[in-house]
Amino acid sequence: MAPTYDVVVVGGGPAGASAAHVLAQDGARVLLLEKARIPRYKPCGGGITARAHTASPLVAAFPMETTADTVLVHARTMEVACRLPVPIGMVMRDRFDAYLVEQAVHAGAELRDGTALSALEQDGSSLRLRAGSETITASYVVGADGAAGITARFAGFDQMRTTGAAVEVELAVSEQALGRYKKKILLDLLAIQGGYAWIFGKAEHLSVGLGVFHRNQKSDLRAALSRFLAGHEDLRDGKTLLQRGHLIPLAGGRRTRRRGSVLLAGDAAALADPMTAEGISYALATGRHAGMSIVDALKRGPEALAQYDRYIDGELCKDLRYAKIVAALSYRYPDVVVRLAAENPRLRDKETAAVSGTLEYRSLVLEMVRKAPTLLHARLSRNGGSA
Repeated sequence: MAPTYDVVVVGGGPAGASAAHVLAQDGARVLLLEKARIPRYKPCGGGITARAHTASPLVAAFPMETTADTVLVHARTMEVACRLPVPIGMVMRDRFDAYLVEQAVHAGAELRDGTALSALEQDGSSLRLRAGSETITASYVVGADGAAGITARFAGFDQMRTTGAAVEVELAVSEQALGRYKKKILLDLLAIQGGYAWIFGKAEHLSVGLGVFHRNQKSDLRAALSRFLAGHEDLRDGKTLLQRGHLIPLAGGRRTRRRGSVLLAGDAAALADPMTAEGISYALATGRHAGMSIVDALKRGPEALAQYDRYIDGELCKDLRYAKIVAALSYRYPDVVVRLAAENPRLRDKETAAVSGTLEYRSLVLEMVRKAPTLLHARLSRNGGSA
């Protein structure tokens, strides 16, 4: 007879582990499937913002690799130092994800890593899954297996529409170079069209990457990253420890995140910030809320799952639509936006607050609208009077 669970969670990242933790804490029978062995490497800048702390109570107890209190923003010959209202912590995803999975297991979830999902179908009022060599049944499934995960395809969701792309290298550098980024993040808005390059400090190396997040620009990311590395004295002599590319499922990439008894969370739900491409906080939030919705559904019936739609559409996506506006302006006019930030402390403070998660993007958009005449004047001045 096939093993039966209340919920099968597919994917052991922040979304899946958060969902499994919430469900197990409430006493649900939960199976957490992960195709790789935990811990496993995940290409990611690893920034932990204030939004991540708000999204999950599990974050506070995890030790950060480093903590940045300043963002250095580059555009052309300008560099603007933006003081963060709340520091951004840096993690390595193999350790961070393993910690979250451990918390889910301690709460009572069953972990089966090194086991891939190979089939998912409706079987009467239950879901039938194939995991490794075993057939499993469950009342609900959370698909948290990332941008390229197969849960969404098996469950009949539409294909993801809007994705960004990034390439990242873990770089061993000198102690002097490492020290420069212990408390600072560097962002270069002109390293590539429609995106940015970054330098994040970790305990023993730098995470350096570059991505395109606006209008699906077609670019050779690896070549652009090579140019970026060559252009920074701190990075030229660095030793590459690991290099990976990956898709980033930006907000707006999915029309729905619930189909029958299957909920999508994290990158599978396509909710990464269209401005920064940050996804950890949204993965934690959607995983937790997916878990809470299923807890209610197990007690009151499947209609309780509608609260998950209301949470995503009414809370997350509402503000992410404003983030999309900020991204469109920032990536189209990066030098002008940086110049305005340098000249206007109020605007600069709101930008850093929105990025770090202590302010809604809506408030930043309202401030940018207020500054629109200045933005237009700067644009006209740069083009010699013609728009």
